[in-house]
Amino acid sequence: MAERKERHAIQTCRNNDPSTDINILLLGQTGVGKSTFINGLVNYLCNDTVEDAIRDQMQFVIPSAFTYIDDDTFEEITIRIGERNEHENFDENGHSCTQQCRICILLKPNEERLTILFKFCVNELLRHLHTSASENIIFVFTNSRSTFFKPGSTSKILRALLDEHKQEKKIEVLLSINNTFLLDNEAFRYLALRQHGIQLNQE
Repeated sequence: MAERKERHAIQTCRNNDPSTDINILLLGQTGVGKSTFINGLVNYLCNDTVEDAIRDQMQFVIPSAFTYIDDDTFEEITIRIGERNEHENFDENGHSCTQQCRICILLKPNEERLTILFKFCVNELLRHLHTSASENIIFVFTNSRSTFFKPGSTSKILRALLDEHKQEKKIEVLLSINNTFLLDNEAFRYLALRQHGIQLNQE
């Protein structure tokens, strides 16, 4: 198949009226996949299929990193996308690549119990949001292939936290099919691995 000569990229479209701009805030624990989600979304918008994305130049707008384990050698390989800057912390395990990023709440779908860290993160996120923002909150479950694209066990403990928040703060944050999204960024990881010369078994 012929190689694509034209590179697809998102074009900046500045509306004359800045009051119509929409700001999207991504909130979530370290390692939940915020940076991967952003980079993945850019590539999904630029290409209609995985095949198109393979032939195109990979897009990234924010530094991102993840660990790949080789099936044959069990060697851990760190895959880095984007250029380093002072906000990154690539080399420390469990640290985000964008520690200083400032109402999309991202969660993993397979939290089995209400850990102190999970409760603290969700409560703190909700506590710092303005009361009027409760109607604009959506929940995004990352790595959802592992739960067959269902919210999994996390939904139960999340509902308990939201009920607790409602009783204490008198503010209701809904968790329903209308404000819940499930995704998995395996396609982006696949593109990143190919860019680093790693060929995966097609099976």
